[in-house]
Amino acid sequence: MALLGPRNRKGPKGDRGPRGHAGPQGPSGPVGLTGEKGEKGDRGWPGISGPPGPPGPQGPAGPAGGSYDVFDTDSSTAVNDFVVVTGSNFVSTVTDNSIASIPHGIFGVVTGKPTSITAEVTFSGRISGFSGLTPGSAVFVSTTASATHSVPTSGMVQFIGIATKSNEIILDRKIPLRRS
Repeated sequence: MALLGPRNRKGPKGDRGPRGHAGPQGPSGPVGLTGEKGEKGDRGWPGISGPPGPPGPQGPAGPAGGSYDVFDTDSSTAVNDFVVVTGSNFVSTVTDNSIASIPHGIFGVVTGKPTSITAEVTFSGRISGFSGLTPGSAVFVSTTASATHSVPTSGMVQFIGIATKSNEIILDRKIPLRRS
């Protein structure tokens, strides 16, 4: 028989070997639960409005009623004449209600003469200085280019407004109607 040493005896442990390379990354795990929402902060109470302040100072006076512009004209044009545009910034007095005199209706009424050759022409609003008008009645351009309540039977029928007093018209020009 041969001589054998004791059984299961291990020898001394050797040095560790080099580490192997890292393997591929594994899949992500499931998403965790969302936490509870926090309490809303206190926004406070709205303030109470104070009393209204005192009224402000009165503003300056506004312009006179109606709208007007200044045009060149001839010296014979008078206040309360009906006028039409006949040139560049130039108005002429209407002489009658003929198609030749007012082919497109009147342009406005002269309400002032700053100089002998300029006229303030009003396009809308209250105009006084007329006579013999009946308040509440329609006003037209007559065959002699004056204010009348009678509807012309020839020429242009030009409604210009409503009489508010025996001497006042609210100018409200309309498209003229051709009669002849």
